[in-house]
Amino acid sequence: MSDERLRREERIHQPGTSPGRRPEIDEQITRLFAEPLPARLEWEEGEIVALRVARMRLVVVELVRRWRVDGEWWRVSGTSDGAGHARDYVTVRTADGHVLDLYGDRRTGEWFVQRLLD
Repeated sequence: MSDERLRREERIHQPGTSPGRRPEIDEQITRLFAEPLPARLEWEEGEIVALRVARMRLVVVELVRRWRVDGEWWRVSGTSDGAGHARDYVTVRTADGHVLDLYGDRRTGEWFVQRLLD
């Protein structure tokens, strides 16, 4: 193994994992985007089959998990402070190995990439 690769593995090694073992989703290093990236999802029979981010098309091979968040639901829509958020979140694995957290705004129908997991 090259010295550079060894140094890289030492930098990313996390407690509770061994360098040869692929970390589970919850153990992986993540990149949270300061501004979520707009995404367009492609659906087939109610399942996400691909997403487009910028000029890239990523084929989805696995839906890892899904959850829903309703924040500040008590706020009234149309008031000066606005309504809370209503989002659907999914974690997907793409054909090229990316694992991404996406969220969809249930009020507008827009989807965004929020996080990339390494």
